[in-house]
Amino acid sequence: MNSYVLASRFMKLFWANKERTVPSHLSVASRFLSELVNFVGCIQQKEDVLLLVETMSSPFLDWLADMHLLDEKANYQLQRLWSEMLKGLQQSQPSIKFYSLFLKFHEPLLERALDHPNPAISEATINFWNSTYGAQNKLDFPTNLVPFLDMLSRNGKINICSRNCYMEDTISFLQGY
Repeated sequence: MNSYVLASRFMKLFWANKERTVPSHLSVASRFLSELVNFVGCIQQKEDVLLLVETMSSPFLDWLADMHLLDEKANYQLQRLWSEMLKGLQQSQPSIKFYSLFLKFHEPLLERALDHPNPAISEATINFWNSTYGAQNKLDFPTNLVPFLDMLSRNGKINICSRNCYMEDTISFLQGY
């Protein structure tokens, strides 16, 4: 069993007992997340980063959905974990191509995190979007993401440079000459 599966199982097991809000239970979550943040920060190879995201997505979505059940320390560590995962996606070697196929794979996490009530989660995700997917000229957006992307785009928080944007830029460029 690899480290990712073990971490994922711990997260699922912990979350199965999430109603237990005794300090010792919450302290375990904070310590585990802190160590997981350190571990994720060391991952640099593309295949390792992709395996991490694939393995951790399901339990991570559960934790994001109910962050209010965690104490302040565990919430902070969960925010750090998300930031480290996003950083790993951006800085992996070799680089990850942020195209439509990967967007579809990444959709559940982005859907939950782009409009997350915790500003640290949503702002990190918006910054990630703008530096990765937002810079792409040709993306096919998953149906579930469209409402979030539309709202955030209208609010000026995210960049969406779709085929239409590419065509408008090309026409503007050509009209300048």
